[in-house]
Amino acid sequence: MEEIYKGEEEYKELELYNPDLETVSIGDKISLLMNTEKITKELDSKIKRVNYCVFGNGSSTRIIKNSKGLNLSEKGNSAYVYVSVVAEDNGITKSGSGFKVSNDFSLFDADTVAKDAVEDAVSKLNPVSIESKQYKVIIKNKAFASMLGAFTGIFSSDNVQKGVSKLKEKLGASIASSKVTLIDNPHMKNGMASSSFDAEGVPTKYKEIVKNGILTSYLYNLKTAKKDGVKSTGNASKGGYKGTLGISPSNFYMKEGETTFNELLESIDNGVLITSLSGLHSGLNSISGDFSLASEGFVISEGEISSSLKQITVSGNFFELLKEINLLGDDLNFGLSPVGAPSVLISNLNISAD
Repeated sequence: MEEIYKGEEEYKELELYNPDLETVSIGDKISLLMNTEKITKELDSKIKRVNYCVFGNGSSTRIIKNSKGLNLSEKGNSAYVYVSVVAEDNGITKSGSGFKVSNDFSLFDADTVAKDAVEDAVSKLNPVSIESKQYKVIIKNKAFASMLGAFTGIFSSDNVQKGVSKLKEKLGASIASSKVTLIDNPHMKNGMASSSFDAEGVPTKYKEIVKNGILTSYLYNLKTAKKDGVKSTGNASKGGYKGTLGISPSNFYMKEGETTFNELLESIDNGVLITSLSGLHSGLNSISGDFSLASEGFVISEGEISSSLKQITVSGNFFELLKEINLLGDDLNFGLSPVGAPSVLISNLNISAD
């Protein structure tokens, strides 16, 4: 049975709404898009077309009221610009993208978004094949964030209590490298999932779910917290007012390290850089942790990025991978998701060339 929560006296005040965003004219939005598209075409002759160049913005208000006197509301807004391009050389075509998310329109820079998209596409041209074997691997921040996002359910107390998470009875145990700290921060400035209260009206709070490799807590709502005899962590979630009550992280991320991306590269004589992962819904098992994912990336030779790779498959086990993290980059990135990560250096990972 779901509990009706009476609320607390204090909630964290967050600045989630920027009224200036609502005053941006249609003309300014169109100008941003036209400049972005124009720059992408001028940066490199290999860019043959722009598939998408879009801008979107929206606002929302969350209100929770109940018969016990709870009366909470929170308003927020956000916007994004996204461009996707296609590069071609020697009969080979590759796509790339660039984007920016913010509720401050002044931070949208056409040059930066265009440059990111062009570099992403052009760098993938003229790929080579490699031998199938184990390699030292760097998983780039956005790629690792996507993998981490696919496994956030293992930290849900509901899944733990149902026996569908391998983290059951692991509180206080080492589940990852001592370099790994996983944070759930609902109060992050400009965070995509920032909020002062959850779907039950419980105040949200900053917490380190894994600290220096040690599992310190699960994510709770009121029902699962009562079952374990603990307090809710403020992670109750609903898709809407008619939605089923569940548990979700807020801004969930791996704490960044102090190593620059170039220093990560320099630490490898020969290895592989993974820049994107696909098949995250069908190519992994969140219960066992096993994964086999189609990937894009580059050869690392003598500490530098050399050739792009033809499609490869990376396989392993997520729980073992967490223990094999040797270095963390200082380049924490969230991409288009509330789950973020820095680039990570993995000791050994299976790479299969198609």
